[in-house]
Amino acid sequence: MEIAFVELGSYSIKFLRGIVKRKTVEYLDSKEKILRAAILKTFDKDSTPSNGLELIEPHRLETVQFKVIEEYLQEYGSVEKIIINLPSNYSTLRLVSLPVKNRKKIERMVPFQLDDELPYPLPEAHLAIYPIIVQRGSYTIASSTHIEKFDRFFEHAQHLTCSPAAIVANESIYQKFVLENNLDDPIAIVDFGHRDSVCYLFYNSRLVGVETSFVGGRVVDDVISETYKIDVDEAIAFKHKDAFFLTMDQMDNVDEDQKNFSLLMKKIFSVFIDNFKRWDVSYQLKTRKSVKKMLITGGISNIKNMPLFLSQELGIQVSHFPYLERTELDNLGLSTVDLRSLVNCYGLSYHVTSKGGLSNFRNGTYAASGEREMHLDSVSFIGVRLLVACLIPLLVLIFENIYLSRIDKNMTKKISKILRDPSLKTTPAKRRKMIRDPENLFKFIEKKNKNLKKRVELVEEISGVNGVSSLAELSRIVKNSLDVELIKFENGNKNVSAVFKSEDQKILKSLENVLRSRNFDNMKVILKEENKELELTYRNVQR
Repeated sequence: MEIAFVELGSYSIKFLRGIVKRKTVEYLDSKEKILRAAILKTFDKDSTPSNGLELIEPHRLETVQFKVIEEYLQEYGSVEKIIINLPSNYSTLRLVSLPVKNRKKIERMVPFQLDDELPYPLPEAHLAIYPIIVQRGSYTIASSTHIEKFDRFFEHAQHLTCSPAAIVANESIYQKFVLENNLDDPIAIVDFGHRDSVCYLFYNSRLVGVETSFVGGRVVDDVISETYKIDVDEAIAFKHKDAFFLTMDQMDNVDEDQKNFSLLMKKIFSVFIDNFKRWDVSYQLKTRKSVKKMLITGGISNIKNMPLFLSQELGIQVSHFPYLERTELDNLGLSTVDLRSLVNCYGLSYHVTSKGGLSNFRNGTYAASGEREMHLDSVSFIGVRLLVACLIPLLVLIFENIYLSRIDKNMTKKISKILRDPSLKTTPAKRRKMIRDPENLFKFIEKKNKNLKKRVELVEEISGVNGVSSLAELSRIVKNSLDVELIKFENGNKNVSAVFKSEDQKILKSLENVLRSRNFDNMKVILKEENKELELTYRNVQR
């Protein structure tokens, strides 16, 4: 699925396009559309403020913003889904701690916690929550916007070719950044925008406050334009290309014009610096610690030497937002400056790549198609009929299970009784194994049957041999000779063997002649004179 992440700004709109593949995004390209040209194209110059167009009414700005988005969607017809942010001036923020961890319960409890804290009545508020589960419950970022204001914004969004799947609160983007990168130290993230700059304060990886300073790119443009008597467009171009900050040490090594410009920039940002120092005092009251580090992002954060200047003025470590330089955006071949401008766009991708997503204003009556909650009467209607449809098969399965369980129990008892027969010589462990596994029982019975069959065949074969008759016949042959002794006699399965002994050789010789005169089958007679023995073997054919 091809998806576009869209950051709405008052100066420009930034797009980051990619393909979603199993909870990951393969980024294709990025684009930035400057709104100034689009505003001039959409409205007559006579009806539009001349001082840089910054005072355009919100509803007219929305018209231009969504027109630019629609042009982008038409240009990239393959985009199937978009996710946009709700600008920070549309919403207010409240932080709520609750002793529960279940998201459904959190969603029900948060509105009651905010009843007396919102700048407008609760029925006129629309909420988006971002819960963070902690050891003893949850810590929830509750973003709220006025329904009337949001309705106007949402109506524009609904008319897009591709309606936004999510409308995300900015504060949840930065909270997700902090959690993903395990930023536990007291830290501030400042997004320097065009109309204002928003500071997000974190402690122990949790958002503890959001502050706004009305120092941004617009103020820099106006001051440069008025001071140097140049057009606003020229001032904007100079700001992006040539503007800079200087520290006190650096001022000694520059000419007078550069020094004056650096003092001008310091004067512009003195308001922000004073604001931040005041915010830090409030931060210390909440956390008993001071902010140790600041990460800056946004368009004017790319002004030369800005981190070093702010670090000197505030006495803390200041650096650009570093995390996009190590992400999947590397394959786009963007410069460091371009990457810094995509922080919010990249942050929006967390809504599809991370579990739980971000705080989304598309909930309740504003839910995306297919995600809207069902009314209670519809749930009851469908639920009752589904229950009736499933009840009969369920009862059949229950009774069948009871019947089969009884049969199985009776069969187990019978088998167990048979296996206890002493003749089977089975141990308790072996009996339990055969009862649990009928295949083992079958093999055991089959083996017993084979052994029994062999024994029966052997008995039948042995019972067919008349061993006594052979012995009687030999006894008759030697009965008249008292000096001959039968010392060995064997009557096997087929053969008869006998050994005669006598001290008189003549008697043994005479016995040999007598035996040879007998017509025994396969007879062999061997006279062993040295042992004074006579051996006789022949085949027993008597049955």
